[in-house]
Amino acid sequence: MAFGKDVRVIVSPGGVLRGNVVYEQVEVEDSVQYAVKAPEEEPRVEPFLRVGEHVVYQPLSPSPWVLPPPPKSYGSLENLWKRVREYVYEHIDFEYDVQYDVYTAWVLASWTQERWDTAPYLWFTGPSNSGKTRCLDVLAQLVYRPLLSPSVSAASIYRALDSYHPTFLLDEFEMYEKMRELKAEVIGVLNAGYRRGQVVLRTEKVKDGTPVLKGFNCFGFKAISSIMELPEATRGRTIPFIMSRAVRKVKRLIDKEAAKEIRAMLLQYRFDKVLEPPPASNPVDLPDGRLIELYTPLIHVVPNGVEENILNYAKRGYEAVLEEERDTDEALVFLTIIDMLAEKVRVRIPQADIREKVNASLPEKEQFSKQKVGHILKRLGFKSVQGEGRLKEVIMDPKVLERRVQRYVTLEERERVAKIIHALTTLTTLTNTNYRGEAPSPSPSYPKVSANSEVSKVSEVSAVSVEESGNWMVSVKGWLVANRDERAMVSLTALYDFIKSELGLDPQKAVSKLFEEGLIAPSPEAGKAIVV
Repeated sequence: MAFGKDVRVIVSPGGVLRGNVVYEQVEVEDSVQYAVKAPEEEPRVEPFLRVGEHVVYQPLSPSPWVLPPPPKSYGSLENLWKRVREYVYEHIDFEYDVQYDVYTAWVLASWTQERWDTAPYLWFTGPSNSGKTRCLDVLAQLVYRPLLSPSVSAASIYRALDSYHPTFLLDEFEMYEKMRELKAEVIGVLNAGYRRGQVVLRTEKVKDGTPVLKGFNCFGFKAISSIMELPEATRGRTIPFIMSRAVRKVKRLIDKEAAKEIRAMLLQYRFDKVLEPPPASNPVDLPDGRLIELYTPLIHVVPNGVEENILNYAKRGYEAVLEEERDTDEALVFLTIIDMLAEKVRVRIPQADIREKVNASLPEKEQFSKQKVGHILKRLGFKSVQGEGRLKEVIMDPKVLERRVQRYVTLEERERVAKIIHALTTLTTLTNTNYRGEAPSPSPSYPKVSANSEVSKVSEVSAVSVEESGNWMVSVKGWLVANRDERAMVSLTALYDFIKSELGLDPQKAVSKLFEEGLIAPSPEAGKAIVV
């Protein structure tokens, strides 16, 4: 259709105008038109969309993806969910029933991508003829703006994602293995397209030939199939599906007519949901930040009764990743340190002791050298200092331990390990441990004294008593019983004062000994200890 010279024509696949008008391309009798949903109005179909007197939006024709018909009522979320899930079940044989829920939720979430800050990827992997490409073919019939291509250039991906914001379906990822430069470009697109607001920067040329930088918005839902492993950074953005040959009979040909009707319902779903506000931050109960990012869009589109299934699936997948991590040298050393702290909480451990403990679990030919243990400790983030006799000691920094727990400790073990780290944190606070390996500074409760002072001499003698005699503990036990509150807690400040003024001992070393002997335990309340 011809428009006046003063009219600006914008070719667009659809979107949201003025924050409340949703429009999308639809197929109407072999033509491409718009379905338009304005506030408080029923959807209408128009060949183009006029905005004011001087702007006209025109559909992209021919469309590079399969289009839905005009929107159709789906009745309820439960009914729409059932239709999509049954269609997937008829065409794909997954190993676990919950995978149909994850797949179906991903389809629905793709139709409201504007609501999400992250776009999880699906990754279908397995041997040849295991159904990987079939998973993408089915998605191409159901998802929002499916763009399925087994082989594309990096430049075409940038422009397609930036201009159309499709659901990108990348088949046979391994074909890029021999094209290293192109593979790097595609991986860059995948890594940048996961989180909203990130762009891929590329050099473009303007008319005069001057190179300029342009940012391409590659955000959107994506699915990948491959036989080979994905790079670690890309894999961390995916929900993996391990595929195998079908053992149940499924439809050999894609039922395109049934899919067409479902797409009409999904378009109505988009009109109903896309303008809803995004969910509150971190509403999903999962043990890892990346898991929360991956599954938040899915959890917020499922009907009642499905959420728990998907959350459990996410946790099982997370445990499988942890099991892989636990097979590494870093995991072996870290978990050995945790075991040593469980035996005795201390702020420093000789590196030689860690090596001896690690090697005790290994065959002679596989045992770690001193240098290897040192390199692993550095990679884990631990710092070392010279201890007594010039032996290297590793500083047990609670912050380093906490960070590595997320990677190497199973969910079932985390509560136990958290108690160990909490005890270490309390001990380091009491002894004023400095993680840079410098000499400990004095407790803020007690002034620093010179080495020649009488108090210093008493402290030196008391330190021997703390280590060699248990007689003073009888007095402390009586004090603990007399001064504990209704929650069996005592004030550490009051305990310090009693030990110093009444017993003449070094309170820091004495309290450390009390923790070590199990007479008191760390409390979740600052400045308190639990009387055991």
